Amino acid sequence: MLSMLRRLPRRLLFPLLLALAPLPFAQAQAQETLATPAAPTAAGASASALPASLFFAPRSLGGATLSPDGRFLAMRVLPAGERQRVRLSVLDLASMQATVVAYFNDADIANFQWVNNDRLAYSLVDRQRGQGRQRFASGMFAVNKDGSGYRQLATREGIVRDKPGMLLQPWSTFLIDHISAQTGNFVYVWRTHLSRLNSITDTSTGRLNTLTGGYETVNMPPDLLYWMSDSGVAWRMDKEFAEKRNMAYTFDRPAGTWRKLAQVMPADANGVAIAPAFLAPDGQLYVYARNGGDKLALYRFDQQNQRLDGAPVLASPDYDIQATMVHNDARLLGIRYRTDAETTLWLDADMQAMQLAVNARLPATVNTLSVAQRTDAPWVLVSSWSDVQPPIYRLFERASGKLIPLGKAYPAVAAERMASRQLLHIKARDGLMLPAWLTLPKGNGRQLPLVVLIHDGPWQRGDWGWQPDSQFLASRGYAVLEPDYRGSTGLGARHFQAGWKQWGLAMQDDIADAARWAIGEGIADPQRICLAGGGYGGYATLMGLQRDAGLFRCGIAWSSIPDLRELKDEVNWWLDDDLRNSDEQYTLAMLLGDADRDKALLRDNSPRHQPARITAPLLMAHGYTDHIVPMSDARALFDAIRKSSAQAQWIEYGDEGHDWVLPQTHVDFWQQSEKFLDKHIGKASAAAKKE
Repeated sequence: MLSMLRRLPRRLLFPLLLALAPLPFAQAQAQETLATPAAPTAAGASASALPASLFFAPRSLGGATLSPDGRFLAMRVLPAGERQRVRLSVLDLASMQATVVAYFNDADIANFQWVNNDRLAYSLVDRQRGQGRQRFASGMFAVNKDGSGYRQLATREGIVRDKPGMLLQPWSTFLIDHISAQTGNFVYVWRTHLSRLNSITDTSTGRLNTLTGGYETVNMPPDLLYWMSDSGVAWRMDKEFAEKRNMAYTFDRPAGTWRKLAQVMPADANGVAIAPAFLAPDGQLYVYARNGGDKLALYRFDQQNQRLDGAPVLASPDYDIQATMVHNDARLLGIRYRTDAETTLWLDADMQAMQLAVNARLPATVNTLSVAQRTDAPWVLVSSWSDVQPPIYRLFERASGKLIPLGKAYPAVAAERMASRQLLHIKARDGLMLPAWLTLPKGNGRQLPLVVLIHDGPWQRGDWGWQPDSQFLASRGYAVLEPDYRGSTGLGARHFQAGWKQWGLAMQDDIADAARWAIGEGIADPQRICLAGGGYGGYATLMGLQRDAGLFRCGIAWSSIPDLRELKDEVNWWLDDDLRNSDEQYTLAMLLGDADRDKALLRDNSPRHQPARITAPLLMAHGYTDHIVPMSDARALFDAIRKSSAQAQWIEYGDEGHDWVLPQTHVDFWQQSEKFLDKHIGKASAAAKKE
């Protein structure tokens, strides 16, 4: 499992205790090929000649999932050509013939899942309209693997109109992934209940028959914190206990009832905090715990004695473990987890041998093996990727050992023209070690123009893999540095907590220290460094131009946050899986600052209140329908900055919200960013200095 090429990441393994009314083409029989060869590259062509559309094109192939018996493969396919829609296709692995089973002329296939060996359920999204122009909800539909048996299950409109002989669920009904036993005709769904003002008042869970449309409510445990449907575990806070114990339950599908698995304190004097990971097919519960240490590790949980079962199954000295199980209908085969990249700890000898065989044939990529539910399934799905290669899908035939190509997620991307991405560590001024990802242009080089790209969140982190924005910038000759500043998650409790109430302060110092490290290493030209980022990254870009004007030559900020005092605790978009899947509860008062007690702190570290300090060239962009950070707030800040910075530019996208979704938006934004960077730190800037 160790990497075989230098650019592959260290895949850390610490396997302790291994002793264990749109018109669907529902009847379509059209055949399509899944082989998507890479576009040819002209000999001697410069990497900078690659068009922006290559990096930000929609995915051609994705979501590939084996049927429960492993004899068919469903996937989302986007044909070549403008205005095409993503369709749902099913490949018969015996004949290698594909059938389009669902295609809409005004929407794209979004989430889907196998209901059983013969039937699929799916929802829709309109990827050709921005947030401001969406007309319909996602709806819910079902169809057989041969395209027959089409049925609408939930409306896409606000009013439920039952058709004759057909029950339709309201638009606020959504699929829950992977909770069905994949034998009957049912799927599990959750439904939001809205007030007259369209605010969410409650949620409920139900079981929906994909043949008849019949719906049954599933009673949930009270005070549910979250339900990890793909792992079979629900986690709630029991208010009946004065100590507020955490309770883990599993749902007994045949009986339709909940069974308690664990009852633990959220934390004890030794700092033990426990959260569920997954329930294996043999009934063994796996949980996360720090167990007095800094990093989350994966443990078995002794349900009889209600405690951690010995040493961790998986642990890393550098990362919090976040894991999912790989299993069939009989047993746990392996545990998939993420450190600097994704890897799998195989508990099954046959799967481990298969992994080694695939890795030997594909040594330049991380190769993820996915199995069907049936133990005798003849095929295994292989997804291969690296820092220079977006996912490529293949099939591994167990009997023959053949590795059969299926297609590429981004067929126009040629790995040999992409830039390598490496992990390094930078010491901050107070001694804290900061992981950072460095992408250098092909041929590397010294004294390069540098873009410090700041990730959003801020409670996220970077990892290894093909990244379109950093690859685009590297193709234009820029070095790209992405620091995991303090407050980033997945790197341990100390790294996360070091960012509490440090917006614009120590978190900002980390970004400046990363830039100075690049100067000291000879990577960056000290006169040609630019900040860039969206969301929190946009905020940090603005603060960096205010606090470190002598270090940063320019800034690019999108979906930026002008005023920290405007953020509310109900803005849950801040928290990614690293926090949501934890029993530890955080509020913005803890992470950012209390609106009353820390009023001065929040004001002093808000870009809105210091616009005159930004004098460097600045490019700001915002979506008109942003409901997280209103565009009017960002525009007001830009107008104030414009008074002191004659080179400030504004871009407005009328159809977009906070998270941009349209490929043409990304292409236009990065093309304009390219012109901005070229003028201020790129070739045009260097030429102007010589003159």
